[in-house]
Amino acid sequence: MDSSCDNSEIVSLQQELLTLFGILKIHNRVCYVVSEFLKIQKKYGGHVVYAEFEKLLYCLLMARKNCSEAQNILKLIPSIVIGAHKAEMAEMMPSPFCSRFFEFVFKTAAVRNSLIRYRCLQLISTALHEMAELSIELGNLGNDFFDRLTRLLLFRSKDRDRKVRSIVAVALGRIQQPDDPECPAMAAVLFLLRYDPCSEVRLNALKAIKVNHRTLPELLERCRDYSALVRREAYKRLVEIVHPRYLTISQRCSLLQQGLTDLPLRTFCETVLLDKWLDAFGGNIVDLLNRLEVISRTNVCEHVLIAYFKNHTVEDLIGDCDILDHKNLPKVLTCEHVLYWRVLVEYVKKTGEQNLNAADTEAIVSQLLPSVIDMSSMFESYVVDTHMKNDKEDERISSEFIVAQLIDLIFLMDLSEVASRERLKCTIELLLTSCGADSYLINKLVGMHFQLTKSFDETSDFCLNEIMKRFPSSEEHDSQNAMEAAYYDFAKTMDAALAEKLLCMLCELFSLTIDVTLTPLMKQMLKILVYPLLEHSEQSARYHAMRTLAVYALESEEYLQIHWRVLQSAVQYDGSYLANLALKGIFDLAFKYGFESFIDAEECPETNNVDKLSENPDDVDDPLPRHPLTKQHLLFVLKTMFDGPDEEVHIMIAEGVCKLMLHDRLHNAELLTMLISRLFSPSSENNPPLRQCISSFLPAYAFNDSRHQEAIVEVFIPVIRSLCNEEQFGEMSSIGLDQTIDFLVKLTCCVFLEDSAPVHK
Repeated sequence: MDSSCDNSEIVSLQQELLTLFGILKIHNRVCYVVSEFLKIQKKYGGHVVYAEFEKLLYCLLMARKNCSEAQNILKLIPSIVIGAHKAEMAEMMPSPFCSRFFEFVFKTAAVRNSLIRYRCLQLISTALHEMAELSIELGNLGNDFFDRLTRLLLFRSKDRDRKVRSIVAVALGRIQQPDDPECPAMAAVLFLLRYDPCSEVRLNALKAIKVNHRTLPELLERCRDYSALVRREAYKRLVEIVHPRYLTISQRCSLLQQGLTDLPLRTFCETVLLDKWLDAFGGNIVDLLNRLEVISRTNVCEHVLIAYFKNHTVEDLIGDCDILDHKNLPKVLTCEHVLYWRVLVEYVKKTGEQNLNAADTEAIVSQLLPSVIDMSSMFESYVVDTHMKNDKEDERISSEFIVAQLIDLIFLMDLSEVASRERLKCTIELLLTSCGADSYLINKLVGMHFQLTKSFDETSDFCLNEIMKRFPSSEEHDSQNAMEAAYYDFAKTMDAALAEKLLCMLCELFSLTIDVTLTPLMKQMLKILVYPLLEHSEQSARYHAMRTLAVYALESEEYLQIHWRVLQSAVQYDGSYLANLALKGIFDLAFKYGFESFIDAEECPETNNVDKLSENPDDVDDPLPRHPLTKQHLLFVLKTMFDGPDEEVHIMIAEGVCKLMLHDRLHNAELLTMLISRLFSPSSENNPPLRQCISSFLPAYAFNDSRHQEAIVEVFIPVIRSLCNEEQFGEMSSIGLDQTIDFLVKLTCCVFLEDSAPVHK
């Protein structure tokens, strides 16, 4: 304190400072207070004024938590300090007052009281903001000021009090340097943004972070934060700062998918985000669809279109629909146009059904749809002229998508007229007759025929008759057996493409209804078409024959035992292409019937000699292997294939076994040991889908039934022994033995059993 000031002057100084604080409290006149404060400094001297100012500041810092007056004054004090410093610099008369202010705050920020620490850091944050507003560089306060400030904030970013960390995030955001990849302030803000458990801290860090190519992934990650406030702020900053062109197609689709389905974000995304992105791409919704993945993310695009439609009236949507010609047919058939057309028709129809009567709804929808005859002609011409001629993979995928959308549109039309229905039916049957071995198109056309006729018998008769037309005439043969033998020989030499088409058509019949009654002609197809194609020279024909065998066994248990052995033999003896299909068939059959339903050949010797496919001794020779596998042999084959080099087979076996064990269709300790060991084995680190499958299965399996936990206890020692014997485990594995044991112990803890899980002593 200046020795020239006596007690009366100090009292007068205190009164003047209190008066200034009172003006701040009531009138919030910062500029006036700054000018008066500079006059007081000149009157009493800087050292004396700062000493008294520090005392009053400490009193404010010590005020109780709910003292709003002290809090309001503290928010304005940095404005006074920085404003006075700016005025002094303008007059070329700098004083150490600002530096002493920060020195006091730095020292006080280390106290044990969390409220004082918070208020000190709030003073720093506000002062940094004022310095940025007045273009004052931190270097003006000393050469080491920035380093000391950074060290303080980095240290307090790990403070135990969440409010302190929250205000530190704001302060760090004001000294970060986005262009410096080694900036410690930005690294600290990113750490708080990623890992802080408090949503308030993450929210402030999100507001403080500068968005660039380095921080954009973190901003996108916060769009999936579990706090709705953080998610909303992330979307807000994303819309305000990031142009959608800087996002990948996958990122755009993911943001739209979450935003339009997340209740706290839905309104914001349907209005603000969608409008901003539409403006960014010219204001055309079809152009926005061009920037999304229409084929693989169709649901996302549908949500976008419905959100767009909600902001417009039905009359405006129909009037602005410029993608249709005078016949209401699309001018250009692209994936985006046809999806927009289909979703628009569905939306208008649904809106009309909710608000209008049936006649008015039909009248409005008819403004967007052509006649059934025109639609049938367009559909036929597109399939014949475009879809069937597409050889490139990407063009094929696009045409398949357009075909599916057109089929959906057809069944949104009024099909009550008999003439229109007959014309559409003729188109479908013509396309089924002329299409090649296109399983996708056959699937769609057979389903269309059934949906149009609403009769399984009619669809079945057409498909079976179409199949029989490909065989030679039966009038040349004297007996039924001779005819079947001739058909058998003919099928073995049939063109592979024709065989694929006929088998696909046969398989699709079973998918039309849950309860399929096998007609005599369907049963005959096994002998004259499916069985002989198992011996076909082309692998693709054998593939579809194998698939048909599995479908027959799924629909009728009378074929279970015979077809089961065929699938087992294919797994062991045929190529990997067929073995994969056979594995799928085996798992499907086991899921429906259970492994116990399959006769074990070792226990039933009389079944070992299966010479014929039917009981009729005059039937054709049996194409099946004469050495049927046992159930135990099949399990051995599964374990052998699981140790093989093919990662896709590993995933398929894991998914099938997990499905069977989870639904109590299979209980085998060796297979369970194999799954758990593979989860922790270093050899599976390069196969994430496999680990994801097993890691999702084990908790669901263990906590579903106490018997499952007992099964895990049974394999505990074999699993640990297997991992310990593996050379790479412990050295190259990212998961240690202690973590493995801890995980298995938790799986056997009865505390985590589901409430509905049966408990067995």
